[in-house]
Amino acid sequence: MSSAHGHVATAWLGPQVGVITVVVLSAFNHGAATATIWGAVLWLVSWVVSGFVYAPFTTPAKANARNYGELMNRLATLEARRDDFCNQATNAACTEATEHLAWVSEQTKASGELKWVNGAGYIAIWQRLHRAEEALIGAEPEPHLLDEALHDELRLKDSAIPNRDDLLAMLKTVTRFLSDGTIDPTAVPRISNADQARSALKEVRFSVNEFRDSSWNGLLQLRNQTMTTLLLTNVTLFVFAVVAVASGARGPAMLAAAIFYLVGAMIGLFNRLYQQFQAQTAIEDYGLTMARLLAIPVYSGLAAVAGVLITVVAGSATGSKAPELSSVFKIPPEIGLLVVAAAFGAAPDLVLKRLADASEKFKTGIASTEPANRA
Repeated sequence: MSSAHGHVATAWLGPQVGVITVVVLSAFNHGAATATIWGAVLWLVSWVVSGFVYAPFTTPAKANARNYGELMNRLATLEARRDDFCNQATNAACTEATEHLAWVSEQTKASGELKWVNGAGYIAIWQRLHRAEEALIGAEPEPHLLDEALHDELRLKDSAIPNRDDLLAMLKTVTRFLSDGTIDPTAVPRISNADQARSALKEVRFSVNEFRDSSWNGLLQLRNQTMTTLLLTNVTLFVFAVVAVASGARGPAMLAAAIFYLVGAMIGLFNRLYQQFQAQTAIEDYGLTMARLLAIPVYSGLAAVAGVLITVVAGSATGSKAPELSSVFKIPPEIGLLVVAAAFGAAPDLVLKRLADASEKFKTGIASTEPANRA
């Protein structure tokens, strides 16, 4: 099993280890060159080691165990339906469904790949499972079609699907025909036989499935963007630490900056945890929640240090003499500046509220198409 995919998954960790190394060594008055070299070395070592450790968790069964369990259950259900509907006769619908299910079964046995780390493989599997589900409607016995129509009607009521009303109208036409044979000549499409009913039901099911798949894909994109931003931020933080040490920052100054950073990071993390408890948690989000928990302490810590600098510079702009940085970043740090660090530490989560709103919109949309959520 290749560890390359594990190294991709843990790339964000190395720079953090490097930053900690630079700060710790400079705090004990080691030279800038020593701190920088050891920071880079431990960055590389931690990245290599973490990649090897994480490699076994890049398979479809372990990269997202919850999602894997759900899709395997769905695969078993659809295979059972295929065997039930297609055991006596094989038509185009059965052939199509069999091809989709065979592809899914093969993918679930795959080894570690990047698509399981970034989640794209799971989206692809769900899309193929949904195509198989839709195809099997074409092979479903006519007495079962009414149940399919009622099931989708429950999923569409109060859902966030844009064309919900049109789909409900189509289902109403199908339901009337399947219930008592009523044919509505004004309906579009016109349903006058079982094959037309199946075709309409497949179209409705495709619309519901496509909405859910696109919403899950939106959550996945947000998660991957968050992890990429976290990696770039950690690299930038390492560069800042090296530049500070190379510019002559001494141990007490680096230690004080680390304290401001930790204060902001803790405030940001606690604030994020509090908001997370109030958020939608029952919906699979492909690791977005964890990605935000990993990212917010970094953003908040940087905001805290920047906030202290901004406050000092703003104070000097009012006419007072600008203080030396050594008097700002000192041990023990001033209580007032700790308060400033805490205040700025809460700012990133407020700025990232737009991201949170986007993810909650996706989650709410998915939840709205679950019939189990109805009263």
